[in-house]
Amino acid sequence: KDGSFEIRDVSPGTYTIVATVDNIAVPMVARQSLQLAESVDGVRLSPQSGGTVRGRLHMESGGTGSARPDPSQFFLLLHSAAEDTDGNDESLGSVAMGGGFSNLAHVSGDGSFAWKDVPPGTYFVQISEVSAMPDWFLKSVASDGHDATDTGFSVGGGAISLDLVATANGGSIDGAVGNQDDEPVADAVIVAAPEARFRNRPDRYRKALADQSGHFSLRGLPPGDYTLFAWESVEGDAYYNPDFLRSYEDRGKAMHVRAGDRLNVQLKAIPPEDQP
Repeated sequence: KDGSFEIRDVSPGTYTIVATVDNIAVPMVARQSLQLAESVDGVRLSPQSGGTVRGRLHMESGGTGSARPDPSQFFLLLHSAAEDTDGNDESLGSVAMGGGFSNLAHVSGDGSFAWKDVPPGTYFVQISEVSAMPDWFLKSVASDGHDATDTGFSVGGGAISLDLVATANGGSIDGAVGNQDDEPVADAVIVAAPEARFRNRPDRYRKALADQSGHFSLRGLPPGDYTLFAWESVEGDAYYNPDFLRSYEDRGKAMHVRAGDRLNVQLKAIPPEDQP
């Protein structure tokens, strides 16, 4: 009743404490990250109201798309910059503001979209795989008139407006993956990891599974520098962890992708016994 709390038997590590207040008219949330090596006292959480994010999606023609699709075919996914290094979304995965918050938004026929009761924080947005538009990516993101493509945008209560430009002119990388004996590796996990400054951005990664012949296709890559990795198998989404990728940097293949590029590559799969 006095607002105090206690969490016991916590192993050392990095954690995010999240508190929600959802039995009021306007739901509120508080979040604080902690590095724990021993017991910590005096943690103070200050809940804030969720915000509203609304905007409009504009589509550029070009690329492999022969016709501009209906905007209502698109779904948008909201990513928190507070996602941990294992790719788990700490703010969106565990917090449901008002019991009904979803980070997936459906675009209307006129290009408009909205998220309500968004927890405070910094966010990025991407076209969801649910859209089944693999060649499309967001070319630019503007928040209340300011470019937020690389920096993301902040939500802290109230409403903000987004202006998104999508293009079908993404790059693609096709290829095949084999083992050390040049035999095809079925179901290999192929990941195009972005340059270091974007490796905390799940929206900048692309991934695929090889088919039974070891062939794969990565599509809708924004222009930029990537490193391609192939694993015979990998646990969960470990490749979103920059430290995990760093241990394989010399096993990856560096590639530069320009808008509309159609590239081909041959990869060697990293066997399970070479993983930490």
